[in-house]
Amino acid sequence: MKTLISTEIKNQIESEISVTQYSITILTAFCTKKAIEFIENQLPKNIQKKRILVRMNMTDVISGATDLEIFPYCKGKGWDVYIRFDMHAKIYIFDNKRCVLGSANLTGKGLVDNEGNCEIAAAYNMDNEDIRKIDSIFNDAILMNDEIYDLMLQEIKHFPDKSHVSCTWSDNIKSRMHPECRVLFTSDFPQYSDYRKYYGREIEFLNLSSDWGIEDLKTEFTNSKPFLWLRNLVHNNGNEMYFGTITASLHKALINEPAPYRKEIKVLLSNLLQWIQDLEIHDFIIDRPNHSQRVKIS
Repeated sequence: MKTLISTEIKNQIESEISVTQYSITILTAFCTKKAIEFIENQLPKNIQKKRILVRMNMTDVISGATDLEIFPYCKGKGWDVYIRFDMHAKIYIFDNKRCVLGSANLTGKGLVDNEGNCEIAAAYNMDNEDIRKIDSIFNDAILMNDEIYDLMLQEIKHFPDKSHVSCTWSDNIKSRMHPECRVLFTSDFPQYSDYRKYYGREIEFLNLSSDWGIEDLKTEFTNSKPFLWLRNLVHNNGNEMYFGTITASLHKALINEPAPYRKEIKVLLSNLLQWIQDLEIHDFIIDRPNHSQRVKIS
């Protein structure tokens, strides 16, 4: 493994691109058109698979951290563009064998500009298990298409205050962002059983700023990965499951390294169920008929 700082990251990526033969995969919270052009212009012409996963929150686009225009540009150059509103990772993968992993977003300041941010990264070889985990993240992302792009473009054009520091896409767009959610991280879950402990604070796993209201909280929570995962799981198991069985399924779905202990998993699930009860999510019925907690979908 090699440690890289600032311009060394750019140099390493350029070096990796020069020997790339068939695929490039990028995961980045932010992405600008200038930066993706920097990558594309150096890629060999015979690269068969090009994909990028970007967070693409409305706040990112409004603030200029991400350019919405990357979609038509990437589409024209043969890239698949994926969206995950919870994306925070930054990794550049070449031929599913080598990668640069660190803090550098695919932006001017993060990567391209010689006098950008102070970033740090590591370059190392990946194994099959590493690639499996990366693929699982893409499996739970949404492939961007013309319809989603046009909807986002219209909302950006008609957004009243371009200086607004916190904003969110409409439910019309969010409704198209429900992946199957087959894998999870512990950071996707509420860390407190009582949502009131977040009053006056940002809620990172829901992408909510500190001035959130109860309706904002309820909307984002019911669109969150763990909520959608639980709903799909219970639905696929006859609309009724018990706590122990759900815990076993959650243990398989979590891909943290190192893997969390069963006790930690029980806390994560307990917190999730408590939020469902306290926020009065009427799709769910949570009771305890025979000591063990039961979750039902009405």
